Amino acid sequence: LNDISSRLDNSENLELFSASRNGNDFYCDFSITKTMETILNEINPDVVVNCVAITSLEYCERNPEECLKINGYAPGHLAEICKEKNSRLIQVSTDHFYQDDGPKAHKENDQTFSLNEYAKSKLTAEREIAKRGKNFLIIRTSILGLTKEQNSYLDWILENIKHSREVGLYFNAYTSLIHCEQLSRIIIELVQNKYLSGLYNISNKNVFSKGDLYLAIAKRFGVEPIYKKEDLNSRLLKRSISCGLSPSKIESTSGLSMPSLGDLVECIFQEQQQTTS
Repeated sequence: LNDISSRLDNSENLELFSASRNGNDFYCDFSITKTMETILNEINPDVVVNCVAITSLEYCERNPEECLKINGYAPGHLAEICKEKNSRLIQVSTDHFYQDDGPKAHKENDQTFSLNEYAKSKLTAEREIAKRGKNFLIIRTSILGLTKEQNSYLDWILENIKHSREVGLYFNAYTSLIHCEQLSRIIIELVQNKYLSGLYNISNKNVFSKGDLYLAIAKRFGVEPIYKKEDLNSRLLKRSISCGLSPSKIESTSGLSMPSLGDLVECIFQEQQQTTS
C-alpha cells in the first residue's frame, strides 16, 4: 500500500501529505489515536485517504488483537476525527469477504463473511466508518504492483517469467485485480468528485483466475510459461478464493471506466519497461 501513497504524491493538482512509520512527511503510529489527531490538526485536510493495513493473512491469524486494532478500530477513530474536522475519508478496504462461489463478480450488496481475522478486521472498519456519518468513501479493491523490496506477488510473477521457471498456478482462485497505478489515478478522480459517498467496488471489470493472469502476462512478454495446475485449498488457511468484484455501480454513478484484464497486463508491461530502461 506504500505504492499507492507514493503514486498519489505524483499528482500535480493537489497539495499532498503522507504519514507513516517510515517517515514520509509525517511520522504516524496508527495504533495511537492521538498521533492521528495531531497530524490532522496540523494539516487540516479536505480529504484523507487511508491505505494503512496489516495485509498478511498469516500474521493476522497469529495476532488477532493487533489486526483488529489496526485494521478495524483505528479507521473508525480516524473517521471520527475526520467527522469533527469535516474532512472526507476515503478508506481502502478489500475483496476478501466472499465464500467459494467461483468466478462471480460480487456487488456491494452481496453477503459478506468474516472468513478469517483479516476479513473480520476489514469488515469491522467498514462498519465503524459507516457509524460516523456519510462523508466517506469505502473502496473495496485488490491491487498489485512492484515493490522496492521485490517481494510482492507481481515481483514473483515477473521474476519467474524472466527466468523461465516452472511454477504452480491456481486456476480456482478468482480475482479482479488492478494495478496500483490504476487505483491511484482512480482515487485522484474520486477525490475531486465531492458528492460521491458510500461503498464502491473499484476493480477490474473482468473476473479471472490468478493462473490466467500469469499466462496473460507471460504472453505479453513473449514468454512461453512453464507451469503445472494446482488447486488453492482454502481449508489450509481460511481464505476467500472467490474475490471477483463488479465495478458496475461506480461506473454508472461516476462515469469512470474501470480497467480490463488487457489494460492491467499492459500497465504491468509498461511499468516493467520503464523500470528496466
